[in-house]
Amino acid sequence: MRRFWICLLLLGTLAGLGAWNAGHTETLCGDVAQLLRQGDGAAQAGRWGQAETLLLQAQERWERETPLLMLTLRHDLINDISSEMEETLVLLHWQEGAEFAASNTSVIAALEALAHSEQLTWANLL
Repeated sequence: MRRFWICLLLLGTLAGLGAWNAGHTETLCGDVAQLLRQGDGAAQAGRWGQAETLLLQAQERWERETPLLMLTLRHDLINDISSEMEETLVLLHWQEGAEFAASNTSVIAALEALAHSEQLTWANLL
């Protein structure tokens, strides 16, 4: 009977950690995507300095969480998003409006896909 309770405790712990990870990843991706959307709006309005500040904040937030994400997610997804963010910042620096908007949209879509893949849904659990 003791083994049963130990197994149940371990299963509960793993389920709790999985739920926390899913929630944390969704919150992180949402926060970063929101900063990127604000940066896109600022760039479209011609406020390039403000857009750069917002994108740097987004990148800093993302990079701060990267070590934790590397423990729980596929490395290629994390690296791809990080590389796309760097590319987006370069395009912003050179004030390439259309290319920046396309790259920024691509990063936001990748973040949303990552958050969706971590949601606790039947499709993801199976």
